Amino acid sequence: MINFYKIINTLPIIGSGVKVPEGFIEYVIGKEPKDLVDAIKLEQFQNEKQLQIVELKQLLRETDYVILSDYDQEKPDVITQRAEWRAEIRELEND
Repeated sequence: MINFYKIINTLPIIGSGVKVPEGFIEYVIGKEPKDLVDAIKLEQFQNEKQLQIVELKQLLRETDYVILSDYDQEKPDVITQRAEWRAEIRELEND
């Protein structure tokens, strides 16, 4: 079995088979080329960042009730926390 890859727009496409498709590069498992390792790490980083954004947006949705209601005791703390979450989302999206 032959392992092969191609990097398109910084994302790796990895496969294996009996023949290396045109435009792909063959590699040996355990001796992956640096550009493939770097592309995989970049993809993992981007996926982790997207997961953080999803989690922060979920926290915002979960605290909408405080903003839309009369929970005066919780409002100052929640408003501050929500502002921090939004700032973190913006920072992650702009990295």
